[in-house]
Amino acid sequence: PDFSYLDALAPYQPLAMKCVYCPIDTRLNFHQVSKLLKDIQPLHVVCPEPYTQPPPSQPHRSDLMLELQPPPMAYRRCSVLGLPFRRRYERIHLLPE
Repeated sequence: PDFSYLDALAPYQPLAMKCVYCPIDTRLNFHQVSKLLKDIQPLHVVCPEPYTQPPPSQPHRSDLMLELQPPPMAYRRCSVLGLPFRRRYERIHLLPE
């Protein structure tokens, strides 16, 4: 992006979480991205649905689809995803003083 991620987070400071900036290099091709994902082994990957299936014009090309463990969560236009993360709730008591 053309702006600093720190500037984007500034109104929300202080944050009680670690923020990591991981820019995506759009010059990477499909094979490079697939290799990168296999190397870093993320717990969760969310990707467009076409990346989880071979191209319709070449159904024999299974090398053009993401095959990861655990399987990636696919989305399509106007879909709603339930992302697998844990929510923790804490109770606080506010006193008038």
